[in-house]
Amino acid sequence: VLGQTIFDAQKVSERLASLPGPVRRGEFTFATWYSPEANQVLVEDASIRWVENPSGPIQIYWEPVPGGAYILGADTAGEGSDFNVGQVIDHLGGEQLCTIRGRMDEDLFAKQLYCLGKYYNTALVSVEANFSSYPIRELERLRYPRQYVRQTEDSFTHRIRQSYGFKTSSVTRPLVIAGLVEVVREHPDWLNDRDTLNEMLTFVRNESGRPEAQQGAHDDCVMSLAIAYYV
Repeated sequence: VLGQTIFDAQKVSERLASLPGPVRRGEFTFATWYSPEANQVLVEDASIRWVENPSGPIQIYWEPVPGGAYILGADTAGEGSDFNVGQVIDHLGGEQLCTIRGRMDEDLFAKQLYCLGKYYNTALVSVEANFSSYPIRELERLRYPRQYVRQTEDSFTHRIRQSYGFKTSSVTRPLVIAGLVEVVREHPDWLNDRDTLNEMLTFVRNESGRPEAQQGAHDDCVMSLAIAYYV
């Protein structure tokens, strides 16, 4: 498999051998309140708290800094995968700062993304929209203020339509993967998450030449990070 992966296997392996490990691991807790104006329950931002948990889904490698700009790319469970994954990167420096990875219901995943985005200075959040739009709709319902907006042309009216979330297609998929291949080759020191690096070693070309996870392996970490760098 190491000889077939589309990523630089030597650099990935060397980075795996020198990982510093997460600074903190856990999850967010929060309270909700009823908004008469919106006629719905929303997250109370002042109540968001970090809770240490050695088996929590969130691993923080670098804390946010005042004035920092961050991007959170996310890939929902689908097509045989049962993990919801999000990746936070530094918009200016490029470093992988934080990951969320776990088996959880979509509404809980969306609320953790909401809290994580707020924690990282209201990061720009981009969730893949291919399999389920529920996390995107939930973030919209919770009034998260910064979601990635894609533009598509209506085939009937030819008007430009704007939609939340990242759509993986035969056009965008090669672009985001190629961008991540470049990041791994040129800046392996940006990567800090062991699960992500291990997925890269099993992300190979199939018989048709299409890059994908080897049978039995996952690609959630790879795709969520690729989306984050593309955005």
